[in-house]
Amino acid sequence: MKKLLPIFAGVLFFLFMAAVGAAVMYYSWNGLALIFPDDLAGQIFGLVNFDLAALIWFLAFVYLSRSTMQYVFSGFGFLVGLAGTVGLVGIEIGISSGYLTPDEMAQPLTYIMIGVLVAHLVLLYARHSAEPEVSADINIGVEKAKVKDEAQKQFDERMKANAHALGVIEADRLFADMLRDLNVQALGGDQFVAMPEPVQEESQVKAPSVVGAAFQNFITGIGSKIPSWRKKQSVVAAAGELEPQPAAGGEAPGAGFRDDSAAEEEPAD
Repeated sequence: MKKLLPIFAGVLFFLFMAAVGAAVMYYSWNGLALIFPDDLAGQIFGLVNFDLAALIWFLAFVYLSRSTMQYVFSGFGFLVGLAGTVGLVGIEIGISSGYLTPDEMAQPLTYIMIGVLVAHLVLLYARHSAEPEVSADINIGVEKAKVKDEAQKQFDERMKANAHALGVIEADRLFADMLRDLNVQALGGDQFVAMPEPVQEESQVKAPSVVGAAFQNFITGIGSKIPSWRKKQSVVAAAGELEPQPAAGGEAPGAGFRDDSAAEEEPAD
């Protein structure tokens, strides 16, 4: 009998928890019907933000937290879900007993729903930022931002101290550029003199450009080749005229051709 009592107690406690959870969800469901009439999805998501949220934040607090701030945010999430569930159940019980009216409680229920939803959303982001790796990255980023802020502060201080000297240097450069543009020379102090304009000789021959010189050389080369080509054509034409032609009557080629060179070579008597 003593061995069965712990088992029996465990079963009873499980049934008790199931009954309490079912009762809470039943009253919460009826209370959510005042906010989301004829809206099944709205009532289901309402249960998630109230009844189930308390259970989920509790499990995250016990099993999923890895830093101090994650324990803190998970604990706040559990309290938000529990407080919202208790308020929703209390309003539903008050309406069922006739102590409260649905028209009076519609507005408070709306505010409770919005507040619980926003609180869960903020706590989820806060808990994620409290992860050890994410928290380390955030801390490093904050320190870098502090260094940059200090560097900007020192830069501003140095600029204030040296702005006049830097301005004088820049002003001198701008003033020299202006004098050069105006063709004016400073004599010292506040005295200036105009420089004479440079004289350009009209007879000065402009140097040919690289492209013009190349084109001129190309034309000259073509002109130098034309006489040799014509000479070659003249030689070929003369050779064609001196070719022997076949004589009429079947004479051998060259029979009627007179060699004047041989006659010229004979000595005179």
